[in-house]
Amino acid sequence: MLHMTKNDYAKVLRILRKKIDTGLSLSCVDSDTIGNKYTECSWGICMETPDNYPDESMRIRPELMAHNRVASKFPPEGFNCPLDKHPEDRWGCFYRCRAFQGGINREQALALYDETLKQLDQ
Repeated sequence: MLHMTKNDYAKVLRILRKKIDTGLSLSCVDSDTIGNKYTECSWGICMETPDNYPDESMRIRPELMAHNRVASKFPPEGFNCPLDKHPEDRWGCFYRCRAFQGGINREQALALYDETLKQLDQ
């Protein structure tokens, strides 16, 4: 199973929302290192730190936790990262992320998380 359940995804979003609400700084990295290309945003689900994905059911390869690495499952079908402004596009996160494309403030991010959590509860 490559996708999280709605309950697992809601738990991840609540963890991230709390971090944003309690002062986590916005940090965006778009690596251009050959052989190590990645994009991550501290306010997005792409920030795969172990404490954002505490349960094995949230990870594709739980055994990576022994190396302090996370390979998270995808959001449930029909859901994307709350910061994703063009979920229908298949381009990389850098091109779809509000943090990378035009910026976002804390209040906007919290509102997007609240909206996604509300949709998950339906």
